[in-house]
Amino acid sequence: MRAQAVSALASLALLAPSTALAHIGLEPQSIDAVLVPGDDSPPHLETSFSYFVPQGGTYGFSCHEALLADAGNAGNQLPRYVRTSDAVLVTLRSLGLGQDPNVDVYRSTDGTCNWSAVSGLDGVTVSQLAVLDDGSTVLAAGTTGGLYRSTDGGATFVAAPGMPAGHLALSVVAGPGSNAWASSLSASGSAILTSADGGASWTSAAVPFEGDIDDVRILMTDPDNAANAWISVSSDNLNHLVAVSDGANHGDVLLSDGRDLKDGVVDASGAWVILGASRPYFADDGATFIQQTDLPLSEGVAVRGDALLLAAVVSSGADLWTWDGELTQSLSMQDFGNLSCPADSRHEEVCTPLWDEQAEGILGLLRSSGDDDDSAGDDDDSGECDEGCCCSSVAASSPSPLLVLLLVPLLVRRRR
Repeated sequence: MRAQAVSALASLALLAPSTALAHIGLEPQSIDAVLVPGDDSPPHLETSFSYFVPQGGTYGFSCHEALLADAGNAGNQLPRYVRTSDAVLVTLRSLGLGQDPNVDVYRSTDGTCNWSAVSGLDGVTVSQLAVLDDGSTVLAAGTTGGLYRSTDGGATFVAAPGMPAGHLALSVVAGPGSNAWASSLSASGSAILTSADGGASWTSAAVPFEGDIDDVRILMTDPDNAANAWISVSSDNLNHLVAVSDGANHGDVLLSDGRDLKDGVVDASGAWVILGASRPYFADDGATFIQQTDLPLSEGVAVRGDALLLAAVVSSGADLWTWDGELTQSLSMQDFGNLSCPADSRHEEVCTPLWDEQAEGILGLLRSSGDDDDSAGDDDDSGECDEGCCCSSVAASSPSPLLVLLLVPLLVRRRR
């Protein structure tokens, strides 16, 4: 059933207007749950296909295309979203695509019905946004600049001091309280940066790793100790998970793998990481990571209260699973509909036509295949997905040639 739905999906997407192929042409795939720090409101869900927002007892489709000046030009990377106490923010991670071609970051205060460009980031490409524990301080890592800070929920940003000369910010992640971590890179080296004042100022240190560094990102921080974090270091065609302690003065390589370190989070029981698109790895001591074969193949992981939220890779497409000792599907395709927005909103102008033309049909096709999935996990590791190649018994069916023609030009250029 899954293979039939995928083939039909490809045909439907190819028959639709070309302007819709920016993201709607991608098969729905969960990326991550999006939470408000310290808030127990329902999670939003990032997918390759769209951004889904809770509305009543269902979830509403909010298209990435609403952010763009040209709905058919999505660029090379997927947008990434964060939430503050009263807004949703998104970075396109590429200048020249948005409604304002000189601004990369946009903000919505009405549930993604409308978007407006933020102030203070003109000409800055932003690789990552982070929201601190207060729910209103937002930090931005500028790959064409340094680190930036907002204290009004992301409406306006100002540059923060402390970036080493010539360095460009690659990542930024919230720590506990007013603490934060960031990483940077230059032609002369790399750096880890820490802040204890909500990103108003930063202190830099050399990355505690032996060897040439091609890329370095903060993966996750310790919610109980502001001096500890886990970072991803790319070197010699491998990605290394490094536990950093004592404010970046000490580092231990915990594992090395050819797959990307996609995501990570720390909860009361230990540390979790996602390698490529795989079943999560867990370390109750924060150091010895063991794959959890009973959990689903996942792309993203988050913590909400006492529960782990897993953005599933296989299943009926864009799904969210909760694990708190028992694995349950907390969000499935059956929860998705079109977002309800005012008639004069950007969503109604751009997203509702896409919903009517394609999205509803695509989600319907994938719903019909939901009973024939392998997302819940078992002891068979043949379901690993490595760098976009899903090799499970479900995904191993020969893909439709139409789907390959449709997706390859998009996926080979697009990063998470």
